[in-house]
Parts: sequence; C-alpha cells; structure tokens
Amino acid sequence: MIHHPRRLMFLVTLAMILVLPEVASAQNILYCVDYVVGTDRMGEALAAFELDHPSAVVRRTTATDCDAEIASTTPDLAIVFVQGGGVPALSGFQSFVTSGGRAIFADWTRNASFGALFGAAYASSTNASALGVLPPLSHLVSPNPIGLSSPGWGTFSMVLAAGTGSVSYATLGSGDGIIANASGTTLINGFLSDTAGSALTQLFRNELDFLLEMDADGDGSPSYEDCDDSNAAVHPGASDANCDGVDNDCDGVADDGYVSVETSCGVGACAAV
Repeated sequence: MIHHPRRLMFLVTLAMILVLPEVASAQNILYCVDYVVGTDRMGEALAAFELDHPSAVVRRTTATDCDAEIASTTPDLAIVFVQGGGVPALSGFQSFVTSGGRAIFADWTRNASFGALFGAAYASSTNASALGVLPPLSHLVSPNPIGLSSPGWGTFSMVLAAGTGSVSYATLGSGDGIIANASGTTLINGFLSDTAGSALTQLFRNELDFLLEMDADGDGSPSYEDCDDSNAAVHPGASDANCDGVDNDCDGVADDGYVSVETSCGVGACAAV
C-alpha cells in the first residue's frame, strides 16, 4: 500500500500531537478592581499568563460589577482588589468563596468580615514596606523582600494575621503579608496591586499558578515549583544523577545525584584506572 506524501505527513503530525505531554485546560479568570494609581502589576501578571496559556480567558470589571460577572459565568478564579472606595456587598463573591471557589483578595479598608472569609484578621498596623515572600510563592521573585511604597494611596499595605488552619506565605511588618485559607483555595494579600515593581508582577504570577495548579510541561510539578516548566525532564524529584550540567531536581545544585564509578581500560603497559 502506497501512502500519499501529504497524507503521510498528516499522520506523522497527528502522532506527534498525541504524544505531547498533557497541559492544563482552559482557565476562566475574572479580575475585579475599582482603581489603580500606579502600574497594575496584577494586570501585567494576567497578560503574561494569557501569553503562556492561549486558551485562558481573562475578563476585567469593577468591584461593583463583580457579582454580576460571577453570576453570568462562574470563573475558575476570581480576583477582587478593593483599592479606592469601600467594599461593595459582594454577596455573590462571598458565596463563590464559601462554596470552595478559588479567589485572590485585597482590601485597603481592612474589612474584618472579609478578612475572616479568607482565614485572616487585620492587625492594627498599616503601610509596612518590606514584604518577605516565602516558598513556594517566592519562586523567581527578586528582589525579595519586595519593597512596597505608595503610588498615591493613604493606605497601601495592611498587616495580616493568619487564622486557625491558615498558612502564611509572606511576612509584612510584624505580621503576615499573604495568607492562604486552610483548604488552599484562596489567598488574601496585605498590599495593593500597584505598590511595587516587577517583582510584584512575578509574585502575582506565582499566585495565579499556585491557585490554578498550572503545569506547563506536564511533568506533574506546578509552575511555581518547577525550575524549568518547558522541560518535562526537569522538576522537583527528578533524578539528578546523569552529569549533564543541569539542575534536574530543582534543588539549586546541578548533578548533585551523580556518583562517579572507577573504571579501568587497556592491558599491560597501557592499563589505566
């Protein structure tokens, strides 16, 4: 049987597609923010996320209109930053969070009920300027600590305290700067989206990957833990014993699993060990 060259090329291409590593499915992200004074670093992180994941859909609206957007299309991730006015009712957003929806939240007014919704409490201090990011959210964040400053806000950072079962992923002043709830489905930030440079963009990108569990190369390690998310042979837990000059297991040291073995060659006067 003779295959037409074009048909053969199609079959080869199809076979290549079928063996490609599985990547994360399309993501539907809603970003609700009322005001931005400086550079919107979350906006930058979302733009980078869309470039890396062309199937992702990112919608942006105001905090006031957030409930209507959540009701019309339930998102995979809802982001709400209250940066200018007070916290709207956001009853739909609250229901989304309590039902297990993934969310990122920040609120300059330090509304206690919303803090509790995210497994946190607000401390009395504000406008701390050093955000020390902890693993795994510290991946590629530089400099760290991140220096926070005000682009024009009266309150630009809000020190947090983790509640029972919650986990702190950053220090801020004498307390916490980022807190995940006990189930790991939400993050509350103690700072606004326009309070630092590009290190904040990377941090927000890590938050997106953390909550959406993105794995670009299909090796089982999420992007925020993988030191090369374009190579499925490189990830935490991989063997680093092949002496290739690559940090295959992402522990910061290349080839640290390699064990040299004595060999011998030649005979007689040519023998060598």
